[in-house]
Amino acid sequence: MYRANQNGQPQRANTEPIHQNRVNGRQPPPVNIPMTVSEQFRESWLTAIIGLIMFATGMCLLFWNEGRAVKVAHSLDEALRNVAILPNAMKLLPEYEGRLIHLSGPLKISEPLTEPDYGVIVSSVKLKRRVQMYQWVEIEEERSFGGVTEEEKHYYYTTEWKDKLVDSDHFYIRTGHHNPKEMPIKSQVQVADEVKIGAFIFGIELKKNLMIL
Repeated sequence: MYRANQNGQPQRANTEPIHQNRVNGRQPPPVNIPMTVSEQFRESWLTAIIGLIMFATGMCLLFWNEGRAVKVAHSLDEALRNVAILPNAMKLLPEYEGRLIHLSGPLKISEPLTEPDYGVIVSSVKLKRRVQMYQWVEIEEERSFGGVTEEEKHYYYTTEWKDKLVDSDHFYIRTGHHNPKEMPIKSQVQVADEVKIGAFIFGIELKKNLMIL
């Protein structure tokens, strides 16, 4: 393209494109400026404090548990060093009074334990009666479809052996699911009055701590 200048001579017009910040109508890509340490701390200070508290609590619990384990181990070692083995359990010797002793021998029980209603008579330290009742049990269930849980709950009923009473008055559907109000027979544990090995009589705490097979 040409145009006339002041002298009347043709002059080529400047048709070169003008370069601007926008190229083809697109914005320049954003520049990611890294945050400083103080800015990162301001954004995550709460998470950092919670993490420090949890770390300190975990370390305290770890040291406390290890301390207990070491203390128990030392106590067992001390007891093993100081335990006195009795050669004869039939005699009470004054030099062993108040000391930790080790003895063995047959258990002697003054009177056997009985269950008169069932004809049970046993010579034992403890006799446990465990009573269970066959009762209705309510099962509550929530259904979900596609990750969405229904607001309506579903209830099912089955029968199981239970050690304790199940209150059927709180069932969602009580009709046809009634349980008794009390156990006809109670569970109990009997402990023999006098138990001893040789001349040594068991205390009540020692008898209670014996396992029932």
